[in-house]
Amino acid sequence: MKEQDIILELDKAKLEKCRNCAVQCDLIHDLADLLLKKAAVEYCGEHLVGEDSQKFDEIIESIVPEDYVKTVQIETRKSVSNDLDELDDVIQTVKDQMSDIAASCSGPLNMKAEKNGVTYIVNVCTSTEINAPGEHHHLPAHIKTF
Repeated sequence: MKEQDIILELDKAKLEKCRNCAVQCDLIHDLADLLLKKAAVEYCGEHLVGEDSQKFDEIIESIVPEDYVKTVQIETRKSVSNDLDELDDVIQTVKDQMSDIAASCSGPLNMKAEKNGVTYIVNVCTSTEINAPGEHHHLPAHIKTF
């Protein structure tokens, strides 16, 4: 996964109506972290197979007792593959959560108030997935002052 792919993936995940939503911004941040981890794991995985695999095999042979070399090589490759599968699952969960939140929301609530000569503009998520009526929550908010 290249940098452009990550940027495109993040851009696709953002809905226009949610661009000023602090909840969605937190989820986009989580998604970015996961996509960067996936890129790193993919990079490592690419060096465990193909032409680069010989170097990996040589390193393992030089540090692992002979009786365990094949096991370590196989298990390491399996581990990277499993990590990718797990990351894909978590990435999909975050994307689904973002979609669910957006589906039950008409966009963030924008409020403006002034106190002690400072003007505050606050954006809060109005999704019923996040903020069910009658419940008390501590939610992220975007706050701009001037």
